[in-house]
Amino acid sequence: MSRQEMPPIPHNDTNAAGAAGVTLVVGAGGAACAAAVGAHRALQRAGVRVDGIAGSSTGAAVAAALALGWEAETTEAVLRRLWVPAVMRGARQRAALRLALPRLGRGDAFALSEGGALAERVRRAFGEARFEDTRIPLLIVATDLASGERVRVEEGLVADAVRASLSVPLLFPPVPLLGRELVDGALSDPLPVLEAVGWGSAAVVALGFASFAPRRAGGALGAVLATHAAAANNLMRLASAYYDLAAPVRLLRLEPDLGGGTPMFDGSGTAEAIAGGERAMEAAMEDLRRLLA
Repeated sequence: MSRQEMPPIPHNDTNAAGAAGVTLVVGAGGAACAAAVGAHRALQRAGVRVDGIAGSSTGAAVAAALALGWEAETTEAVLRRLWVPAVMRGARQRAALRLALPRLGRGDAFALSEGGALAERVRRAFGEARFEDTRIPLLIVATDLASGERVRVEEGLVADAVRASLSVPLLFPPVPLLGRELVDGALSDPLPVLEAVGWGSAAVVALGFASFAPRRAGGALGAVLATHAAAANNLMRLASAYYDLAAPVRLLRLEPDLGGGTPMFDGSGTAEAIAGGERAMEAAMEDLRRLLA
């Protein structure tokens, strides 16, 4: 989808003038992150202003779509094309050789896939849109491959930031951005609540999800994805426990019931995820109103 083909940004007249706003945080979790689209729709319907949106990993793609003002149908269609096994094609023929001969291609980060298919689909989706083009302020979290530090991306091309935050190490090459080599945001912050606090919203609505490796993936690919899912889940549990006990922020944390796990690279359940997110937000609306009171 080119910049010219990007959906128009609709005028939102549902926000109550002067009402307290929220920051929406979309955590890591594969195609299940589409639940944030439904949650956002429920917030709009209730007249709750969204002051900013932050996302990590697949949540970065959904956060970007929401920040740009895409309709739910457009976001669902993009996720169905983006988060599919085809993005892993283009496996490096030298990957096996480099495992046996580490000096082969020294200086070039190892990855099972070239990452070209993913980069192409991300660029097609977000075109040349920049952070300053978003209708709602956007923050995307990625991870510095060398240091493991969390990196805030708030400028430049949206596609570059989304691509970096989606870059599962060992599966996709890191993305050079902001003078660093960046990879999946889930490795440093799968639920970037504290990163979003600076916008000054009255409360934060954070959607967290469990990660699941594809059921049919085997061999080196299966090992990489299973390890990544386990690490992301452990970090999510730690982050959730911290936010519940110690975070200095008014927080409404949602874990939408999506009827079972949605494996990575399976976009077939995006419509159900959107509906599940909408239900979860509607069910928690009174809790949110109390936070905003």
